[in-house]
Amino acid sequence: MMWSQESWYGGAKGAALAADTEIIHIDARVHAYDPTAGGFKVKLPDARRLREIGGPRYVIINEDFTHSIILTDNAGTTLVTILFREAARVYLHDNSTAAGGWYIRKSQVN
Repeated sequence: MMWSQESWYGGAKGAALAADTEIIHIDARVHAYDPTAGGFKVKLPDARRLREIGGPRYVIINEDFTHSIILTDNAGTTLVTILFREAARVYLHDNSTAAGGWYIRKSQVN
C-alpha cells in the first residue's frame, strides 16, 4: 500500500465540483467542494484499502449556497446528501468489503 504525507498527516483539498468524483485511499482527509450544479456524487474509496478503523477518516464540506452533494460508498450506494453549507464527518467502522461500513455525522458550516 502506498502512503503519501498528505494522507498520513491529513491534508486538505478544495475544488469546484463539475462532475462526479471519487476519493482515492491516499487522498487528503478534508475535501471542500463548490458544486456547479446539484446532484454530483462523491464516491468514497474501497474500504479494504484503508487500514485504520475510526476517524473521522474524511471531512466532506459543501461550500456552495444552493447545490447539494451526494456521498456514496464504493459500491455506489447513497450514504447521505450533503446540503449547501454543510459538512459531513465520515468515520469508517468496517473495512471488510469494498463498500465498507461508514458512520456519518453532519453539521452546518458558517
